[in-house]
Amino acid sequence: MTVVHISELADPAAYVSGGRVVAYDEADPAGGQDSCDGYVAPLKRNDIAALGIGLGPVRAELPARLAAACRVQDPAG
Repeated sequence: MTVVHISELADPAAYVSGGRVVAYDEADPAGGQDSCDGYVAPLKRNDIAALGIGLGPVRAELPARLAAACRVQDPAG
């Protein structure tokens, strides 16, 4: 069973455990690359299975800074 948590918290890692998917709509933290890295790193430490980002009328593509942060945390993925 896969569990998806929807969150707009700046640090949802404290509320989710391993194997879960976190869906986040504010996926381009305003503080630049450090903010993206700081958002993704705790999720990786908590063994989150995936980070889901909403695409559509607000955002047409994955923010490059967030993609870079995810690659740093999981270079094989």
